[in-house]
Amino acid sequence: MTGGGSSIPEVQALLRVLAAGRNVVEIGAAGGLLVKDDLTPGRPVEGDAAREFLLRDPRLAAVEILTTPRSAAIVAVRR
Repeated sequence: MTGGGSSIPEVQALLRVLAAGRNVVEIGAAGGLLVKDDLTPGRPVEGDAAREFLLRDPRLAAVEILTTPRSAAIVAVRR
């Protein structure tokens, strides 16, 4: 992402990488954070590619948190 901001194509590309479960974890060092926001709270992990990847990848310690009553985020740290 350039200049401290992001463009829609850059964000969409990152989301595709997350959803595909590719090696996005490898771009960060141990202790590095990954945050996925704009999630609907209360959805099951099973069948949700982003949740499955972030919450089940053994290289990450992750938790889903409410950011508002109608939205959630996953915060993950690389082990």
